[in-house]
Amino acid sequence: MMLQCARIAENSSVITMNSHRSQMCSSLVKKAAPLVSQNCNRCLCIQQKKSHFDHQFFRTHRIHSVRHYSIEDSVRKFLGQEKLKYDKDVLRASGYKLYNCCAEYVNFPDYIKAFHLPDTFYAWSLMMHLHTWLITTRVHQEGNDGQRVSFHMVDAMWRDMAARMKTLAKGHPSSRKRRATTMIYEHFILSQIGYDEGLFGNDRDLAQAIWTIIYGKRYVDPEVLELMVEYIRKQVHHLDGQSSEKVISEGLASLLPIYGNKLDIKRRDQIFKNVTGPTD
Repeated sequence: MMLQCARIAENSSVITMNSHRSQMCSSLVKKAAPLVSQNCNRCLCIQQKKSHFDHQFFRTHRIHSVRHYSIEDSVRKFLGQEKLKYDKDVLRASGYKLYNCCAEYVNFPDYIKAFHLPDTFYAWSLMMHLHTWLITTRVHQEGNDGQRVSFHMVDAMWRDMAARMKTLAKGHPSSRKRRATTMIYEHFILSQIGYDEGLFGNDRDLAQAIWTIIYGKRYVDPEVLELMVEYIRKQVHHLDGQSSEKVISEGLASLLPIYGNKLDIKRRDQIFKNVTGPTD
């Protein structure tokens, strides 16, 4: 009976849901300042250079590969009746393994140097947010299984951050820790929306999202911003080419290095070994 009601309500609700989503995205765009400020006119070079990747491919491929969930799907999920290809425990383990892949791949000192980031916990969290988004964008293509894997991956990320913050916050008031946690959480939510909007747009849209989310609208060398745009584009393309079974059931995903488009096979194998543990 509940599922029947869901079908009836779906048509009347979809317009409201789409309207709310549009308002939320519009609000984010209004909050973001223009990419080029009075003191940052050199950023114009970003929009004059062509990317090495086919943006039309990304827009059409990502849009067609995203599954649209109906209210019926949501009700089934609420009741624990969603259709899954893999066992729930397998999907939970995959989510945690995928986060471990992120943690292994992100050698923070390299990102500090390449992207001109400060050596702080907050900057590290920004990189983890970015790479978590990259992989969850990939697993969301896999229907209900991908949704569960994404949930557990984000859960693993927050558990890791909470443990690190507990260590760093020793000797500081608990209220300060709560404020920092709230700030990082809110930033994570907004960053996911910003990255999505940037990914479906052109290089300038993605550069603006990066400039707002990672650099807080402060001045950054345009060449660094361009490097970050190319880095995100190539990672999305690389992740799209990876096996669904390996990503969803095994929880393993590889990433390209900061510079170049060649996968380091030796490093990938070592990271996969670290994530899965020793095998007899």
